Order: sequence, then structure tokens, then C-alpha cells
Amino acid sequence: MSSNPNLKIVLYAGDVEVASSTDGSIWISTMAAITGVQAPASAGSGIKASEVGASKGSTEGRLSAADKFAEELGVSADALQGACSPTATAPFIHLDHKYWESLKQNTPPRGVGSVPGVVLAATLLLLWNRHEPLGKVTGAMCDAVIATIGHTEKNRARSLRGCEWIQVRDDGLRLNPASVPQAVKLANAYVTKSAKS
Repeated sequence: MSSNPNLKIVLYAGDVEVASSTDGSIWISTMAAITGVQAPASAGSGIKASEVGASKGSTEGRLSAADKFAEELGVSADALQGACSPTATAPFIHLDHKYWESLKQNTPPRGVGSVPGVVLAATLLLLWNRHEPLGKVTGAMCDAVIATIGHTEKNRARSLRGCEWIQVRDDGLRLNPASVPQAVKLANAYVTKSAKS
């Protein structure tokens, strides 16, 4: 019996299997996306599951929460610090006016594709919370974040409820697990001053 397991990734929509693959490189990339640990450069079908675990163990201990956050967004730690300075103390995220203005120029002013300030704040807080536990993320926390650039939001509740990747619950805000990539795209667009794809 082989000591290397057969690896398989299966994508479900509800209870319906939509796609599957036994390609090792897809498995490695998926695990990297789920765990937030960078896939080894040589990721491919020849990599053993034990090597992935070893890579995770050696990398995990050295990365700070901010480094892991930057890695998830696909940006450098310096770029992340310049754009939003994530910290473990309130308000947790400090927006930068130039980055905010750039995001506004790269998105529609209203309607589909527009980005209310509270949505950006909630998105960054929720993604940061995955790496640095902040506790319950609330609307008031989002207000404090957008206040760092002197911005206020008139329709906070409506904006948050209208965002596909944010779930509004009695106990606070959450990321919709099925829509995390969209949240990451928005955060990446803000940090890189690029158009949200």
C-alpha cells in the first residue's frame, strides 16, 4: 500500500458535484488558498502530501498576522501597511485617503460595481479578522475605520446587506464563505490602486 494518499478536489454547489480533479497542483493551490499559506514554488503533481505539511509547518511559524494577510491579498507586506496599516488595536484598520480616492476613481460612483466606504471597511476588517482575531466585527467598527479618512456612511445597513460577500447577523458581520474571493479582489484593488476585476 502506498504511503502517499490519492489527492482529489471536489467542488460542490449545495449537494451537487460540479467539478473534481486529481491534479496535484490544483490540490496544492486549493490548500494554499484555504490555509493562507503560500504554495511551494515547485507545486505540482509530484509533490507529496507530507511535503505540503512540512512546508506549512516551517512557513507558518515565521509569518506575522500582517504577513499572512498580505499573502492572502496577493500584495507585499509594505503595500498592505501603506494602504491600511492593520493593527490588533481599535480601529484595527487605518485607511489612506489616496488609496480610497484611487478606488473610487476605478469604480462606478453608484449602482452595480460601486463600493460604499462601509463595505470597504467591513471587507478589510473581516479579512483581517481571519489572521488577527478581533472578536465580533460590527457596523460601529466599520464606522470607526471609515472615520480614519474623515468619511461617513448614510446608509450603512443597506450597503452592508447589499454586499454579496458580507453576511449581516445578530452577532455581527461575517464573510460569506462562498464569496471570499470577491472580498479578496476588492481588498486587493484597494491596496494596489487598481480596478476591481
